[in-house]
Amino acid sequence: MNTVPYTEVLDRAHELQAMSTDRMVPASELKVKNLSTMVLGGEEVGLSPVGAQQVCTFLQMPHNYIKKLPEALQEEQFNHWTNQLELKDPDKIFRVRMRNGKARGVLTSRFTAIDNFNLLERIQPFIEAHEMAVESYNLADPISYVRFVAPKGEAMQVGDEFRVGLDLTNSEVGWHSVEMQSLVWRMVCTNGAFGVMPEQVFRFRHIGGNDRRADQEIDGFFSQVANTSLNLDRLRRLNDVRLNAEGIEGHLEEFTHDSRIPKRIIPDVRKNWSKEPIESAYGVFNAITRLGHSAKGYQKRQEVESYGGTYVSWALRGISLN
Repeated sequence: MNTVPYTEVLDRAHELQAMSTDRMVPASELKVKNLSTMVLGGEEVGLSPVGAQQVCTFLQMPHNYIKKLPEALQEEQFNHWTNQLELKDPDKIFRVRMRNGKARGVLTSRFTAIDNFNLLERIQPFIEAHEMAVESYNLADPISYVRFVAPKGEAMQVGDEFRVGLDLTNSEVGWHSVEMQSLVWRMVCTNGAFGVMPEQVFRFRHIGGNDRRADQEIDGFFSQVANTSLNLDRLRRLNDVRLNAEGIEGHLEEFTHDSRIPKRIIPDVRKNWSKEPIESAYGVFNAITRLGHSAKGYQKRQEVESYGGTYVSWALRGISLN
C-alpha cells in the first residue's frame, strides 16, 4: 500500500489556507453579473460553480434555468432578485470565501469556517500517536477528504490481516458537513468498509457554535476508532452466520430489500463471492466491500464501502454481541 507523509498533507492545507480570505458582504453590496462573475466593492471577481449555485439558492432562483440564459439576461435576473433581497432583508450578511481572486463559496454569516488545515492540525496528535499514514487525499473544493490507515492491524486468520483506518471529509465552502468515520481495511485485497461499528461516525455542520461542541467531543470519537479489536470482534461474528452457494442469491435479495441498497449490486457481489467462496456472512461481507475497487471517484467509492458496514449490522441482527 502506497502512502504519503502526513506533513505533506498538512503543508498543502496550510498553503491553501494562506491563499484564502473571507469577505463579509451586506445584502446591499451583493452584486452578481452572471454565473461566473460577481462584483465585490466595485471589483469584478470570478464566481465558482459552487458559489453560483449558492447565490441562486439564496435568491430563490432556479439554477438550471438561469444557466440556460445568455449572460445579459442572467445579469438582469440577478439585479432584480438581489434588489428584492435588499428590500426584504437589508441587514443580511454574506460570508464570501475567496481564493486567487475567485469567490469559491457564498454563505450566510451563520456559517462557521472549519478549514482543512485547522482540522488536520487538531487531529494531528491522534494520527501521530497511532502512527497512521495517509493512503490518499484531495483538498480541492467543493468536498475534500483525507484517508488514513494504521501501520499494523490484527489477523482474522493466518494471512488475513485487517487494519483500522479513518476517513476525514470536509467542505470549506459549505457543500458537506465535517465528517469522520472509522474504516476497516482488509489488506489481502485492500477492501475497505465503513460503519462496522455504527457509533464510530462523527459529523457536525458548519453552523455557529458547532465548532466548540465538536472540539469537546472529538477525543471520545478517536478513543473508539483506535480500538481495532471492537471492529474485528464484529467481523469474526460474521463467520457464525453460515451460508451456502445456493442460498447466497436469496440472502442478498433480502439484504438489499431490508437495507434499501440498490439491487443492481447483486450480480457483482455474487461474482465477487465466487472468486473467494467463503460460506458465511464473512464471505459475503468481503464480496460486497470488493465493489469499491471498481467505483469511480472518491464519493462513489465511499458510498459503496458504506454498504459493507450496513451489511455487518444487518447480518448480525438478533445476535448478542456481548
